[in-house]
Amino acid sequence: MFILNKLSAKPVLLLACINNNVLRIKPFFVPGVHGWFARRWARQLVQGLFLLVLSFHSAAQSTRRDAFDAWGVTKINIGVGVAYYNGDMQEIKFSQLRLGPTFNVGVSHNVTDRFFVRGDFNYYQLNGSHQNSRNSFLNLSFRARTFDVAVMAGYDILQFEKIGLRSYLFAGLGTTYINPGANYQGQWYSLPPLLTEGVKYNRWPVIVPFGVGFVQKLSRRWSAGVELNYTYVFSDYIDDVSRAFVGSDKLGSAIAVALADRGPEIGEAPRPAGAQRGNPNKNDGYYLTRIKVEYQFGPRQPRQYGRGLRCPK
Repeated sequence: MFILNKLSAKPVLLLACINNNVLRIKPFFVPGVHGWFARRWARQLVQGLFLLVLSFHSAAQSTRRDAFDAWGVTKINIGVGVAYYNGDMQEIKFSQLRLGPTFNVGVSHNVTDRFFVRGDFNYYQLNGSHQNSRNSFLNLSFRARTFDVAVMAGYDILQFEKIGLRSYLFAGLGTTYINPGANYQGQWYSLPPLLTEGVKYNRWPVIVPFGVGFVQKLSRRWSAGVELNYTYVFSDYIDDVSRAFVGSDKLGSAIAVALADRGPEIGEAPRPAGAQRGNPNKNDGYYLTRIKVEYQFGPRQPRQYGRGLRCPK
């Protein structure tokens, strides 16, 4: 920018720039330039200062928005926690939760500053037993070590910019692998191939996971949080229990007979064919609660145009 030096009537070039958020203005006398030219550029001084203030305002707004992930950001998350089975063998007793471990890895992508999509893989273990329940006479039990995959969408319902905390809801669609097993005389057996209820059920049912999460931003790239979700399974056989007992003549092996009705192991009489074994009117599901960390891909800072320019020393 040019202004007119009142003392010497010579035009002065003012070079204004910003280093480390400090405005620096340096004067330079420009020989050979007449006053009419200086007056012309002096009128633009006010315009230049206005644009400078506007640039400060835009930078401040960008810094505040950077407290949360803008659209186009991709993140990977890893989590560990506990899994809780909800099905025919489960009664809610805090002394007998029979929790299992879970491990999660996922990738998410911000479509907007609040709306995101993500894909998840969960490994989890479910445990269930009739022991110490009102149906203890059935004496059935299982353990399932398996996994699920799902595609989900989520939305940030709250964003606390000053502390970098956000909460969100999510829901999706996927599938899980049904893999219940039971221990008999010290050896584990896979239950689906034994057809303990005389039914060959689908081992890849559709699932609907949904839940809520809270994430605290730790740095520009790293975040940590906690997430709780329930997964509804379109099957009642995640625990290999659903309908009724079948006659031993319908079962294909001695192991199938032993694991279909385990009451005799505790002195109960064998159950007759058609006796209730489970509740077919209610599908199974499971809860996953986990602590997770997120890593954000992309530039550490928003794009800064002209970052190569420096004030002269």
